[in-house]
Amino acid sequence: MHAFMRYIGILICSILLSSTACQAQDQGAYWVAVSSNKINREPMRGITLSYMEMLIKAFPYLAVKGNDILIPYPDEKRIQKQEFTSFTNTRIKLLNNRLLDSIYGIKSGKDTLRINFYYQGTGDEDKKFVLNYIPISKAAYEKATAALKQERRKVLESRLPWDATGLDFNKMRPLYLQDMATMDLINPIQLADELTQSSDKTAVVYQSAILSRNDSLQHFKTFGIENMLLSESIAAKIGNTTFDNLEFYVDSNNRNQGMGLRQKYMPVNAITEVFNKISSQFPSAKLSYFGLPKKFEDGDISGIHINIALTWHTEGKVVKLVVEGIPDALFDREVDRDIAVTDDQNATEIKQVLAHYLTLIDQANLRVFVMSRDFDELLNRKENRMETRLPGQLWEYVTSWRYLYDLDK
Repeated sequence: MHAFMRYIGILICSILLSSTACQAQDQGAYWVAVSSNKINREPMRGITLSYMEMLIKAFPYLAVKGNDILIPYPDEKRIQKQEFTSFTNTRIKLLNNRLLDSIYGIKSGKDTLRINFYYQGTGDEDKKFVLNYIPISKAAYEKATAALKQERRKVLESRLPWDATGLDFNKMRPLYLQDMATMDLINPIQLADELTQSSDKTAVVYQSAILSRNDSLQHFKTFGIENMLLSESIAAKIGNTTFDNLEFYVDSNNRNQGMGLRQKYMPVNAITEVFNKISSQFPSAKLSYFGLPKKFEDGDISGIHINIALTWHTEGKVVKLVVEGIPDALFDREVDRDIAVTDDQNATEIKQVLAHYLTLIDQANLRVFVMSRDFDELLNRKENRMETRLPGQLWEYVTSWRYLYDLDK
């Protein structure tokens, strides 16, 4: 956001310096967004402030031609003023499909264009807001909109399948996951989609975590993409197996410390391919497991869990494979043909148990995590096991596929 506002500031300065050269017919026809505020001038905070910042970024330019309004970005369209009823056209299902933002007035003058609208996302009684535009020259408008479209096109075209076959989290992230400013270009109105619980678009994931080690704080961010299939794209692949979701966990020096891949409803042959590729890369790694049937010394057996996981602990990284959604019939059976892990089994035998139970399912949700050993250790420190410190998948990584007695350590 700061980089964008600096860009807007520079643009405004250049506009003012060159205003005397503008053609008279350009004045009042081309506009750039500069601010937003409540009609009653009360301060804006929290999500409301973020929403207004989103509108400025998502609809930075407009052109007015008679009774028509040209919206060049993010999706170019030309509509009549009376049809310009909302910026985002997102609706709140719980409020009878009421528009999240609804325009009720457009006022233009020589030096300003004011678009008045209601914003239903605020908890305040007064829901009237305004987005303020100032005039720019046609040349400046065309140059700026062309540059913005080209930048977004470049980012969208960079959404190629990220090859994770080598399980190397240190590889350079794809362009579209380099930073938040770039990620915003994928879906400029994502905040509106989130507030209205719309789930029919590809979405970016941006989260912050502050972890501690011996009273020293360390800052991390999650850069990710979800539901790439909705954009007819693939987020990542391991061999021939594709994933719809991809995340990177990045430290304060912008270095990757881990990655996570996720795919719903994966057929078992694809799960098996991923399992075999990980096993072949780390044949001598120490293993830990969760959710597999287990036979104890006294002969008792604990049944299979609804989710099962296997973790490879290597010298440089920790790799976790999670199979979620074991079929009810297998879950109810608890154990098949007395095949279960025991405390004295070696790594090969543990993998054989997992391989057997994979043959008993048709499909499941699959997650794969590859973390640096240091980041894995930091995440699992008892002082960091709080959901407020571990957003999103990181919280699940630490808590969901471990036994309660492990969490007490």
